[in-house]
Amino acid sequence: MPTSAFDISSIRWLLTISAGLSLFAFFQYKNIKRQQFLSRLSRFIITITLVLIVFVYKNEANVIGSGFFLLIIPFVLLIGANYFLAKDEKLIKAADRLR
Repeated sequence: MPTSAFDISSIRWLLTISAGLSLFAFFQYKNIKRQQFLSRLSRFIITITLVLIVFVYKNEANVIGSGFFLLIIPFVLLIGANYFLAKDEKLIKAADRLR
């Protein structure tokens, strides 16, 4: 067990906050800018969590297992969400120009 300021409970809290932000962003479909911001913030929190896991638990092989690699899935999905939100916003602006 590491003697760092960041233990496993703080990492779990960061992941819970990230999941909550992602869920909240899902229901903010009327405000695309807010969705993009929340998605970027959630992706940043996942990045911080990955870095903390790597640096805090680098000497423990059992911590960095399949759960660590499962953090990559929401990261990639949030990148895709931002891509499609930007694409949707571009389509909305193009439709507004045609009016």
